[in-house]
Amino acid sequence: MFSNYRWIHEMNQPLEVVKKLRVFDMDDTLLTTSSRVRLTTPEGTKFLTPKEYNEYTPKEGEFYGPDAYQEFGVLTEPKEIEYTVPIFSKILKALHQDSANRKVMILTSRSGKESFVNSLKSWLSKYAQKLGISQQTVDQIEIKGIGSSRPEDKAAVIKQQIEDEGFMDVQFFDDAEGNVKAVKQVEYELKALEQMKYANLHIQARHIIHLHSPEGKHEKTVSKMIKENKKWIKIRR
Repeated sequence: MFSNYRWIHEMNQPLEVVKKLRVFDMDDTLLTTSSRVRLTTPEGTKFLTPKEYNEYTPKEGEFYGPDAYQEFGVLTEPKEIEYTVPIFSKILKALHQDSANRKVMILTSRSGKESFVNSLKSWLSKYAQKLGISQQTVDQIEIKGIGSSRPEDKAAVIKQQIEDEGFMDVQFFDDAEGNVKAVKQVEYELKALEQMKYANLHIQARHIIHLHSPEGKHEKTVSKMIKENKKWIKIRR
């Protein structure tokens, strides 16, 4: 009798709401652009894609000068990446339906210059309009430029979001494997510090991989766990 009463009592308790954070890198994760980083070398200027920049360590005599990032002040010739943009659209629709317990962030290694942020907001508005998503929802997307390619800097932003706003379900998408590993490590660090508080914390960090054709005219984006990702698109937003 008592056990039945307890079961009914527990069923009538309000379910705890899980706050969800969805974070996307921009360059080579959501979009490709024609922007290149300028590396000064003894032989002259070398141009690096965002992915090459994230992975490259300057050699002796090489450095990033004052004009290194001048092409990154705006969004130049943006092209949607075929794999991640559909996931992004699912997440935007979920945000449109329930913004109280969700947050969507674009976390980029670019600086947060107003010209860049405004050009990205313009792309977001046009893309959302095609999906029938309101401008009000678009305005809720946080764009954060950290001006750094160091994985620990992106991880620090995710950690701060979890600590300040109480997110327990985190999804992170990035084409740089170092960033993915650093963000995943945040879960272990927080649980080691406060095991009870973060017992239900789950961070899923996804590495987006690009396959370029020799001609450079075609690009396909896939995931290491594409079957799992397709299932996730249907179920978890």
